[in-house]
Amino acid sequence: MDITYPDRYYKAIEYVEQHYGDIEKNESLDNMHKLVMYALRQQVEIGPCKEPAPYVWNVKERYKHSAWSQLKSMSKFEAMFHYVQHLDEMIGPSWIQSVTVTEPSSSQHLSAAKEEAEEEGQG
Repeated sequence: MDITYPDRYYKAIEYVEQHYGDIEKNESLDNMHKLVMYALRQQVEIGPCKEPAPYVWNVKERYKHSAWSQLKSMSKFEAMFHYVQHLDEMIGPSWIQSVTVTEPSSSQHLSAAKEEAEEEGQG
């Protein structure tokens, strides 16, 4: 059975949370993977980056801001697709078989993003 979007994205989020925890603190992922996953998830949950860039000496936050702001007006659905694609490229597509989602997400942002993505996919 093939899982469609946005459910596939929510399974990917659940997998990452189960296997990596807080990706920012996880040491098994390299920084590039962390930045891509962070930026795409922000794009899904919040939309395009509209926040001002952090101060130059706040290097970590500037990298995160830069990664997110480069996505510009990418749609939530497209960001979901790229997030899953990135996870597939990182560890292979078999990750989806090891995840069971009890709820779409514990985050209120993800619930709203799911509704918006479903509406966007219909329109």
